[in-house]
Amino acid sequence: MSDESNNEFYEMPGFKNTQDSNISADKSFVDLYDLLGIPPGSSANLIYLAMVKLENNFNNKSSNLTKQEKYEMKELISLIQEELLNASNRVVYEKNWEAYYFPLSETQETDVESSISRNINSKLLQNGLKYKSCPFLVDEEKELSDNFDYQNDFNYLIMRDQEKGRDTFFLNPSTPLLLSSAQDKIFFEDRQFYLQSKGTMEVTIINDALGKNIILKQKDNTIPLHIGDRLELEDGTRLILRGFYTKKPLSLLSTPSTSLSKSSMYFHQEKTIISLDESQIYIVGRNTSDIRSLPLEKDVFTFVNVGRRERSISRQNFLMFYRENKWFLQDLGSRYGTTLNYDKHTKMETLVGGSIMALEPGEIRLGYDKSYVIQFGENEEIKSLKEKSIEEAKNILSKNNASTSIYDLALL
Repeated sequence: MSDESNNEFYEMPGFKNTQDSNISADKSFVDLYDLLGIPPGSSANLIYLAMVKLENNFNNKSSNLTKQEKYEMKELISLIQEELLNASNRVVYEKNWEAYYFPLSETQETDVESSISRNINSKLLQNGLKYKSCPFLVDEEKELSDNFDYQNDFNYLIMRDQEKGRDTFFLNPSTPLLLSSAQDKIFFEDRQFYLQSKGTMEVTIINDALGKNIILKQKDNTIPLHIGDRLELEDGTRLILRGFYTKKPLSLLSTPSTSLSKSSMYFHQEKTIISLDESQIYIVGRNTSDIRSLPLEKDVFTFVNVGRRERSISRQNFLMFYRENKWFLQDLGSRYGTTLNYDKHTKMETLVGGSIMALEPGEIRLGYDKSYVIQFGENEEIKSLKEKSIEEAKNILSKNNASTSIYDLALL
């Protein structure tokens, strides 16, 4: 590309146009993972699948694009092939990705101001409700209003690792949590928690799904936190931030409903279908026992254990709930995120750090390479996939805990 076309290319909506000293690449930084809708550091097969999806949608809609848009989209796809499908290039690109979003100063402390400003523009790193997005290829449609009450519709907790073991306690969004220094604190504002570090001790914040590695040393900083963040304090304490939607469905506030909804999940590996109950909140993961042990509302939660041999699936990977006549999915701070391959979206959509998206017909993919697949859709569409009946799936229901329902598909 010429210098002129290069400038136009990097000024595309949603992409960064910066010549930054922290980036070793000669060209402006483009977030290719954001473009593909997959987590940083994804496996080669997932990169390929996401690229094919994007390219197919580009070819299907190219007749509606301008000559310039076609050119820029082809250049992006070419850039993906060059940077991400070549193993050695991908290693360099991932270092540049981390250096852009979490830049270090000369003292090897994270430049918090730069990091926050860049995170704001990343679809992947956004908190709260997410919408589908892709340059040029998005069909115009009315977006959902983000009317969640993030302080009251969710429960938040801290898992604390110490020498003598782990304990768990709920966070009160109205009351800041003082850390061991008695000067640093975790507090809630707007839709999320923040860490205020006075620089009295070193703090490292790690989140694998976000490619996040933040180091705080001497400076007085306030930085937003994501669900699933691991805070490692200088005194050896490790804190893990958790949070999930817990508002009782409206159907339970009046007369409890015994009817199933029009939607189902089909678990490809276990060849099992589960029809969804709108009065329930579903928590899906490799082992949901950690959350089941919490004092949660009775008769609201259904737990689904899946993929016993898939170690890269998190113990609690995602949560599903029904609200305003629509199913939603919330990632639970899983290690590799929750990737959605919706039929009508032009790109993959990955939820990380507790983010939420409205569910649509298509695939929910879990694990590092996203090879564990759950199909979500209308009952009639899902029935054609099933090899076990709804009744057979119900026989897996555990009766060991009278206050909860457990589908232990991992035993199949």
